[in-house]
Amino acid sequence: MRRHHGDRHAGLSGREGRDEGDLDRRETRRRSKGDELFARLRRFYDDDALVELTAIIAWENASSKFNRALRIPSQGLWKRA
Repeated sequence: MRRHHGDRHAGLSGREGRDEGDLDRRETRRRSKGDELFARLRRFYDDDALVELTAIIAWENASSKFNRALRIPSQGLWKRA
């Protein structure tokens, strides 16, 4: 399927075009919420703290995916009392 430069939906018809349009709208909403969250975080944290926070979140995310892929069970640290 070939698209024309500047027209993301060129060559798409019917349901395919609607699906891609839906993806565009969801991505826009996701980015908007991300921008809102980032603006709130910047009120409380400086650039260095945001980098550190982002690194911790990325590490935890990667660790979770790694553990799941290798079937490493949870240590139960998150369980509610």
